[in-house]
Amino acid sequence: MTLFNLDDEQAVAKYVEACGVQPDHNYLIMQRRASSWVLMANMFTGSQYEDIDNKMARIERYYILIFTPHKLYLQDLTAAPGTDAQVIPTVLIKQFSTPVVKDQYCLRFNLNGKWQNYYCSTLQTQERAYILRNFKTLSLNGFCGLTGGVGAKMRQTARKQQPVQQADPQPYAPSRRANTPSRSSRKPAAPTSKPAAKAPASDFQAETHAQHTPVAKADYIPAEGRPERPYVSPWGKLFGGRKRD
Repeated sequence: MTLFNLDDEQAVAKYVEACGVQPDHNYLIMQRRASSWVLMANMFTGSQYEDIDNKMARIERYYILIFTPHKLYLQDLTAAPGTDAQVIPTVLIKQFSTPVVKDQYCLRFNLNGKWQNYYCSTLQTQERAYILRNFKTLSLNGFCGLTGGVGAKMRQTARKQQPVQQADPQPYAPSRRANTPSRSSRKPAAPTSKPAAKAPASDFQAETHAQHTPVAKADYIPAEGRPERPYVSPWGKLFGGRKRD
């Protein structure tokens, strides 16, 4: 037993309104595929694939999926009356895709590190034809932005309309390094004393052109140029001889 009659489109639309969403071809009725280990357990029984598929379809539960630009509503239709739907922010849904399977419409996405798979048959009755119409409409707008398309633009527009609270800017505090001039921009230190004045070029005389004054040896100095000094011979020192001028 489900929360409402799946063949009554009006009853489904009322449930969407009760969740706070305006119904506009933005909801689907699909079955949630069971875990892979359940399928493997049935394969070991030796049953044919068609029998296993029919058996899985009987035990897999029906869900309603309601798409909005920012949220995805999930509700197990076999839950007790009054049970609230699971509301999932679309930012948490990763790798949303619509795999192509024969005679089935499929949805696949990753939520909190776990994969979820939903499907519905393309061979619906007249009463449930609204499911196929809604799926085609959602495919055109990218499932409200989960796969791109028009829905992505709608979600970007909605985000731009929301006020963005900016954090207070931190006061600017330049570091010491910023105030230290670079070596290339530093000015040379002022000299502590004045440099000596340069001599004029006319006064400069290279050493190679300077006149060299020879110095005479003592043997060649004339007598008149020698200082007066008494001479006493060795014999005179011994015997008190006369000094020679």
